[in-house]
Amino acid sequence: MSFSVFKANFYNCTHNYEQAVAETETGLKMASQDDFKIYEIALQLLKIDSLKHCDRPEEVSNAIKELFSFLSLHKISLPEYANLNNFEFDQTFKVLKSYKK
Repeated sequence: MSFSVFKANFYNCTHNYEQAVAETETGLKMASQDDFKIYEIALQLLKIDSLKHCDRPEEVSNAIKELFSFLSLHKISLPEYANLNNFEFDQTFKVLKSYKK
């Protein structure tokens, strides 16, 4: 799983967004089979970021819905780093909300 996250992140950072999306899909299949929730969340976030650069707003919106649904289904709260009073959380929320068309 770590290798899938690494590859997807590498492709995303090197602007190979289509390949990053493909790698996240592969990783998500493995993560869901093995019930690795933290990897699923990481891969879903990478997928959202990669799709934003692929100019696929509808898929971005669907990926965000999938993430929120996953978090709700598994009763996972926002990560501890997401301090609701922190400007970084506000920025993250605005980015996610802006693609929720």
